[in-house]
Amino acid sequence: MLFPNNFLLFNEMTELNVNFDKNCERTSNKLLTSIGLLSDIQYANIDDGTCHHNINERYYRNGLEMIRKIYKNFEAHESKHGTTISCIVQLGDLIDGKSKLNKSSNADLEECLNILKQKPSHSELLHIWGNHEFYNFFRKDLLISELNTAKILRSDWNENSNDYTFQVTSNLKLICLDFYEFSVIGYKGDEEIFQEARKYYDHVRRLNQRRFVMEREGSLSLRQLNWLSDELEKCEKDKNFAIVCGHVPILASPEKYLALKSTDILNLLWKFDRNVLAYISGHYHQGSYCLDQHNIHHITLPGIVECKPGTNPSIIIDIACPESEKLSNDHKFYDFTKTHPIKIWLSVSNTINLLNKIKKTRFQSSSKSYSTFNPSIRPNQLKAYYSTTKIPDDEILNDAESFPYQKVMKESNKEVMVCILHCPF
Repeated sequence: MLFPNNFLLFNEMTELNVNFDKNCERTSNKLLTSIGLLSDIQYANIDDGTCHHNINERYYRNGLEMIRKIYKNFEAHESKHGTTISCIVQLGDLIDGKSKLNKSSNADLEECLNILKQKPSHSELLHIWGNHEFYNFFRKDLLISELNTAKILRSDWNENSNDYTFQVTSNLKLICLDFYEFSVIGYKGDEEIFQEARKYYDHVRRLNQRRFVMEREGSLSLRQLNWLSDELEKCEKDKNFAIVCGHVPILASPEKYLALKSTDILNLLWKFDRNVLAYISGHYHQGSYCLDQHNIHHITLPGIVECKPGTNPSIIIDIACPESEKLSNDHKFYDFTKTHPIKIWLSVSNTINLLNKIKKTRFQSSSKSYSTFNPSIRPNQLKAYYSTTKIPDDEILNDAESFPYQKVMKESNKEVMVCILHCPF
């Protein structure tokens, strides 16, 4: 199993801006459109409680008010930038499993959907399924519900799954995954795919390669892995960019929250790293971020159910039209690979300044904590990456040959999609 050396954990809600492209200087009249994302509302008409570890507070009824506030923020963003949010992606766990215990699954779902439908008329509402959908409903029931976005968008949809694509612009596609098609939740138990999934889960447990093998994490079926590969091949052929979305993280979370077959999915994304901009998920309620070695951003949204009233645990991705213009001297950019025709860039100075605002961070698998660095960069690579970080020279090894950095020309490339990510945590 592959894990990031470090990932950034959002314990305090703050703001993080991540630029998917080297051209971070943009004005509102360049924007083509935007994407809004939110996750893990887990609404239930019950009193507030705590998570299953009895640690984090959960605000079950507050989910409806959070949706309203997020929508207001989306509308304000449209007004400010003169653009439209073309789609709103609901990343799963719309209602909580306690709705089932409360015998209010249908009522809670209807109440939640009624609020979600109050979106701007020009925005497409895209649903992804999480584990809590299957704590409340059988898959066969979800397949005939309005949560089945695949059926609504595609005439050739797979009748047993909610995986689909959505064309955001002429050269940017969303690819949305269904992690619980190959699963042991959401089925009655006599289905063939359930029996196969049960054998797979038992096999993974016997291998003992992973400390936690939880049924809630889900896995992609072989059919869906092949479908994902086909969609990414289309992106490569058509020179499109892709943002892949799924309920479960594949990199940016502790191990026990990662999807099974994460390595298979990562290998696919890395095979097409010229096209894949980001992987965005929910599920891990504290939220996290990392940039992998193939320049793919991994963003895990905080769970709305555990966010205090008054916060804004959603993100907006602005899609801008690149223009040939000089970048400001305030920004420093470095190449992450020797050969990467379609480059994805981070603004070093902006990232440092914004990461410094985060009050509480935790970095996995690291003997030392540095507060001003990209979470996916190893300590021995920090000197090359951030010339402004205050780290003693004797703590940094020269790894330039295996991880080359080259200064980039300060001129944008018309063929490169500019995506600016706003995380108003």
